[in-house]
Amino acid sequence: MLQTRVQEWVERWKAEARAEGLAEGKAEGKAEGKAEGETEGKANMLLRQLKRRFGALSSQIELSVRVADRDQLDEWSEQLIDGKPLSEIFNCDPLH
Repeated sequence: MLQTRVQEWVERWKAEARAEGLAEGKAEGKAEGKAEGETEGKANMLLRQLKRRFGALSSQIELSVRVADRDQLDEWSEQLIDGKPLSEIFNCDPLH
């Protein structure tokens, strides 16, 4: 009887632990997906603004924007708002 009761507790504990682990994993995945989506949105907006102001961009600049992290995208966006030239924002020759 005691052994059966202990086994039931163990099984219940395992089930609760699995459910908790799944919920945590789902929440972490959702947060990561949201952060990635926000970064992608920032990159898209920055590219639109850069193209509107400077015209066609080099593939190097487009790639730099696509792979940048959120902090870098924010920095470039602020430099764009400050009216800095493309070569200064990206510290490169904008035609190459």
